[in-house]
Amino acid sequence: MEPKKEDKKLPALDKKKVFVEEILEKSQISMWIDDYNDIFSDFDPRPYSKRLLSDDFLNEAKKVVKEAKLGHFELKFLVPASLRKTDQESIIKKRLRDYFRKQAASLESESRQIIKKGVVFTIVGFVLMIAASLMYQMDYLGFIGTIMLVIMEPSGWFSVWYGLDQIFYEGKKNSKEIKFSNSMTKADMSFENY
Repeated sequence: MEPKKEDKKLPALDKKKVFVEEILEKSQISMWIDDYNDIFSDFDPRPYSKRLLSDDFLNEAKKVVKEAKLGHFELKFLVPASLRKTDQESIIKKRLRDYFRKQAASLESESRQIIKKGVVFTIVGFVLMIAASLMYQMDYLGFIGTIMLVIMEPSGWFSVWYGLDQIFYEGKKNSKEIKFSNSMTKADMSFENY
């Protein structure tokens, strides 16, 4: 209760400063690393500019970003002072941005392809159902017409439901990954001593 009374006594400028500091604190994410290799795959001997990212690093980054629930944020890598190499840090930051930019583009493309496939299936399903409805109106179908009707009607329903599933569910599955990759691309990355 007492801190609230003190808050009321603070001048407007101080309240704004406290608010800005709280926002900045919330928008900073720090990750401890023993050395730069913690970010990259142990199995990839290439230089940092081409090296694959570690699955452990990616999983931890996803957890931290998800838990923070932030839009734009600052990602600080805390590295032992004796192991810091500032020339390598700019290469690592560029590699991280490139990776997440490509990842987001790939996932967005995949989602668009799934949605396009869903639209095609839905349209084909509606066409099949309309054709089956028109066949019902015919006086005499014959044996072949009856077989066509029996095949077209359930195929139409299946195609429509499968297409709608692709559009509304499968096409949206990557949305969290896309959001994470876009957030990581826009993040302000820095390295600091510990």
